[in-house]
Amino acid sequence: MTKFYIVRHGQTDYNKKHRFQGRSDVPLNEVGVEQAKKIADSLADVDFGAIYYSPLIRAKQTADEIYKKHSGARYLETPEIAERDFGDYEGEPSDVKPLCHGLWNRNLESGIIKNGETMEDMEKRVFPFLDKVIDEYEGKIVCLVCHGGVGLIIREYFEGVPESGNLLDFSQIPNGEAIVFER
Repeated sequence: MTKFYIVRHGQTDYNKKHRFQGRSDVPLNEVGVEQAKKIADSLADVDFGAIYYSPLIRAKQTADEIYKKHSGARYLETPEIAERDFGDYEGEPSDVKPLCHGLWNRNLESGIIKNGETMEDMEKRVFPFLDKVIDEYEGKIVCLVCHGGVGLIIREYFEGVPESGNLLDFSQIPNGEAIVFER
């Protein structure tokens, strides 16, 4: 078995303002920096074999704090866990429930994102990456520092698709917090 700690980056101004961030390279705000330090402290005693992080600055800033406590772990940037490309929705309000829920619903998503990624696009990059990490780190503990949307796809990988088809039926990982899976 491989144990995964899935960490969502700390808060950004886009999170605070409820905007789609996607591939927008938005840094942590002051609250996010404190959240990154707090999650790093809470994980200080975990023996990570590797820390993987998204190439987006908010994830790297969070991962940097964790790595300070785990300098013996492999530290690897990986584009496979970058946030979903929200295309034309980047920077737009994300708290419009019908829109946001449609983006994560298997029964409604078809064609809803213009110039962005579908959930299937995300699965094609995230699922093989997780398979590879499981093979490479059998019996070890791995930290993935990523994003809310990627967290939903990772939950789907470990838990399957909710009966409703809507990945938002999973609780999203809060900024600066972690969930744990094993496989």
